[in-house]
Amino acid sequence: MDLDTMVSRGVRHVTALTQLKPGHVVSMKPKGNNGAWLLRLEFVEKESIPESMDILGVYEVELDHDGNVTEFARTGLRQRADTG
Repeated sequence: MDLDTMVSRGVRHVTALTQLKPGHVVSMKPKGNNGAWLLRLEFVEKESIPESMDILGVYEVELDHDGNVTEFARTGLRQRADTG
């Protein structure tokens, strides 16, 4: 399965599980030699005005070779303006 499809599936699964608005792909790397992938994705936890004060959740999602979620966890929160 190509990377675009894996990312789309990961975003779709997390959106369905959390009902949050997708943000950005932070990272993506293979996990083992079985075709599994580990994605780090950002989602908007709380929208604010100004937008730079939005609260973003960082989620790690492990997908098997078919694009099915095998692990899922929120690993952190940050304000959109925080870059460090």
